[in-house]
Amino acid sequence: MFALPLLLIPDIQKNLIAMGFPAEKLEGVYRNHIDDVVKFLEAKHKGHYKIYNLCSERSYDVSKFQQRVATYPFDDHNPPKMELISPFCRDVHAWLSEDKKNVAAVHCKAGKGRTGVMVCCYMLHSKEFLIASEALNYYGQMRTHDRKGVTIPSQRRYVEYYSTLVQEQLEYHPVSLIIQEIHLEPLPTFNGGQVSLQLVISEASKRVFSSGVYEIKKGSPNFQIRLDQYIPIQGDIKIEFFNKPKMMIRKALREWRRGKDEE
Repeated sequence: MFALPLLLIPDIQKNLIAMGFPAEKLEGVYRNHIDDVVKFLEAKHKGHYKIYNLCSERSYDVSKFQQRVATYPFDDHNPPKMELISPFCRDVHAWLSEDKKNVAAVHCKAGKGRTGVMVCCYMLHSKEFLIASEALNYYGQMRTHDRKGVTIPSQRRYVEYYSTLVQEQLEYHPVSLIIQEIHLEPLPTFNGGQVSLQLVISEASKRVFSSGVYEIKKGSPNFQIRLDQYIPIQGDIKIEFFNKPKMMIRKALREWRRGKDEE
C-alpha cells in the first residue's frame, strides 16, 4: 500500500503525475521518500516511467530510477525561461507517445508551483486545454484542496505566454529591447509614511542594473522612474523593487516579464 501525495490527472492525461521531491534522510519523513517513490513506480509502472526534475537547487541519485530522469531546472518561486518550456513539452509528448503505458512523473520541491507551470503548459501543448486559465484552474482543482495550485503571478503569466504561442503557432525568439522608464500604478501598500524603494533589474539570473534609492510619498497614486541610463535587455527579465526603511532592505515587489517580438 502506498500513501504518497501524488497527483494522477484523470481523464485529461491519465499517464501524467505531479509529485513532490523524492527526498532522503530526515526530509523523507515529511516529503515523498525516494525509496518509496522508487517502489511505487516500479510496482505500478515498471519499465514505463520517466521522471522530470524541475529543481535548479538540488538533485538525487538518478540510478535509483534506472537513469530515467530528465532535468529542466529553474528557480523556486520563479517562472521558467521561455526557451525551457517547449523542449520540456516536446520531451514529455515524445515519451508518452512511445507507448500508451508510459507515464511522466513531474516534480519540483513541493510539487505545486513549478510543477504546475510545466504541467499546465504541457496540457496546452497537447491540446487538452486551449486556454491558459482553464488549464490553471483544472490543475488547482486537482492538485490542492483549496484550488490554489499555481499562485505566483509571474508563473501564471508564463502559462498564458505559452498558451499564446501554442494558439498562434509561434516559435519564441528573444528580442533585444531598451528600458527607459518604469511606471508603477497602483503602488504596493506600505506601512508608515514615506517609502524608500530600490530597483534591481536582472536578465535571466544575472543582475544588469541596480539603482539608488527612490523616495515615494505616502498616498501617491503612482510613481514614474526615468532611468539615468538606458538598460539593454533580452529575453526573460526580472524587475524587483526593495523597500529600504532605514537600515534594512525588504523586498517590496517582483515582476517577471519577457521581451516580445514586434509584429
